[in-house]
Amino acid sequence: MNLALELRVSVWLLGPAALALLLAAVELGFRLGRRRPRRARVESLTTLTSAVLGLLALLLGFSFAMADTRYQTRRDLVVSEANAIGTTILRAQLLPDPPRVEVERLLERYLDARIAFHAAGTNATRVRRAAADSERLQTELWMRGAAAALLDRHATTTALFLQSLNQVIDLHAARIDALENRVPRAILLLLLFVACISSGLIGYGNGLAGTRSVGGSTVMVVVFSAVMMLIVALDRPDRGAVRVPQESMLRLRHSLSVAPH
Repeated sequence: MNLALELRVSVWLLGPAALALLLAAVELGFRLGRRRPRRARVESLTTLTSAVLGLLALLLGFSFAMADTRYQTRRDLVVSEANAIGTTILRAQLLPDPPRVEVERLLERYLDARIAFHAAGTNATRVRRAAADSERLQTELWMRGAAAALLDRHATTTALFLQSLNQVIDLHAARIDALENRVPRAILLLLLFVACISSGLIGYGNGLAGTRSVGGSTVMVVVFSAVMMLIVALDRPDRGAVRVPQESMLRLRHSLSVAPH
């Protein structure tokens, strides 16, 4: 298995970095505007600024929709996987007695591995270890299920167990795919570029007017930075700012802990 893990940068650092960059763009635009003669004031600047701001709003909405869709998909997959593991655990109780105890033990270890996969967060080594443990346990579970099927080739209970186990394996692959399926970096860079151009144009207009609108410019760049930070947080929930809830997995683990053996 190959997880496309990239260099992790905290979202809490990306926000201030974007804010500083946009403030620098406003200041640069203001200084360039101050150097232009008064006759350089043209009405087309307002039209251009409005057009770029409209494009920025469109990109923000488009990027947010992409990130939110991916985030909701990851949430749904966690619930689906917890349900699939729970179903597999229940069906494991119907297996023939020799392999049943071992299968139940392996399923508990598998659930712990899946919880550890999420808890690894941005630690690439821990993510790979948890994913490798999950895949190793999948192989062992399938071998135990196949051995149970050989004991009675006509048992429907074993077939149902293997069916639910196959779904568990598929959902593991789906979660890894969802983790790697992110908003393309080119879109995020374009978003930042257009935000810088918008900030620079606003600063340039203030420079031409000879008035420094500190309050308005600051509010604007803070809003831009906050929205971009939220987009990145939704798109990369493993970085800690926005996490995919794991309550369904934890509830299942708790139910196994309190259940009589």
